[in-house]
Amino acid sequence: MTGSAHSQERVRFRSAACLIYGNLSRRTIEQSQGLIAYRMNPHTDARQAAVNAALLLDRILTTGQQPVSVFEACPLMLPPTATGTADEPMKTLEAMARQAEEDDPNLAAVNVFAGYSFADTYDTGLSFSAVTFGDPEDARQSLRKLRDYALANRQLAHVVERPLAECVPRILECIARGRTPIAIVEPADNIGGGAPGDAPTILKMLIENRIERAAVVLNDPEAIGALAGLPIGRSRRLRLGGKANRLTDPPLELEVSLVSRSDGRFQLEDRESHLASMYGVRIDMGPCAVIQSSGVTILLTSKKTPPFDLGQLRSQGIEPEKLSAIGVKAAVAHRRAYDRVTKESFTVATPGPCSSDLRIFPFQHVRRPIVPLDQIEF
Repeated sequence: MTGSAHSQERVRFRSAACLIYGNLSRRTIEQSQGLIAYRMNPHTDARQAAVNAALLLDRILTTGQQPVSVFEACPLMLPPTATGTADEPMKTLEAMARQAEEDDPNLAAVNVFAGYSFADTYDTGLSFSAVTFGDPEDARQSLRKLRDYALANRQLAHVVERPLAECVPRILECIARGRTPIAIVEPADNIGGGAPGDAPTILKMLIENRIERAAVVLNDPEAIGALAGLPIGRSRRLRLGGKANRLTDPPLELEVSLVSRSDGRFQLEDRESHLASMYGVRIDMGPCAVIQSSGVTILLTSKKTPPFDLGQLRSQGIEPEKLSAIGVKAAVAHRRAYDRVTKESFTVATPGPCSSDLRIFPFQHVRRPIVPLDQIEF
């Protein structure tokens, strides 16, 4: 956040950069002078958003001009898998926002907030805001165009993955043809979305289908503790994953051999990555262990760490380019790292608390009606 001004009546943020996932309220926006959202997901523009916020603050302080912020809510919830800015509907919404800024020099910023759909709040959902030095009504008209597009194309936000079992034949075919490594992406256990990162579903599939040279990451401090005292190269039977959330599959019991231990610390390979925007460049996964079972390599962490940088694997002696398949617990933000090395990617439906099918969750506080929870005629 860049700068703030205080008064006895209320706090007004002069200028700030914020995540694209904000569930923003009208009150928050109207009490701010200059909120600027990230414009890319994965968040590779965190630094640029901060620069833009600083430039806006400089304009306010040096010219004395006082911008106004306006807001437009949209009765539409997007699962994280529909919030990538390289995909629709976000690709077009962001393009429309940038065009509006270009067409009206008074518009300092037009923001698209994809929202965070796993928060059960009144303001959860897609929304738009604008910072203008001109007529607020002109800015509102620009936001309404964004809202109308989103609603007219709401089917683009209805992203529901195919079940893992249905994707297995194609996964095996890609491996047989040498189209490797492949990413098997599991949004339901999306660590960046708040899931525990310990679902054993992908691991179980790899073992059952005898897919060797594959790797998965599980956040399982209990399993790491159970390896205490075991010499490198020795074996032990372990219960892996499935311990942190009742919505995931139960633990998977396997005979494993211990490959290595570490303190779990590493530095990001990509300093402009989504992970850098969240945590900086020095990452601590907590005490870690690398184990193997039936040709599958398993990295166990004790602090859940989003899989947004390949340094996570390489720091533990796992070379992603040499793998046949990689289980990825994410929705969108992994793409900048993994798309560079994988030949194919399968986003699959599995049990977990961050499912893309928002209709399965018992929302109590979200404003209604809202798509996809309700059928609405527009």
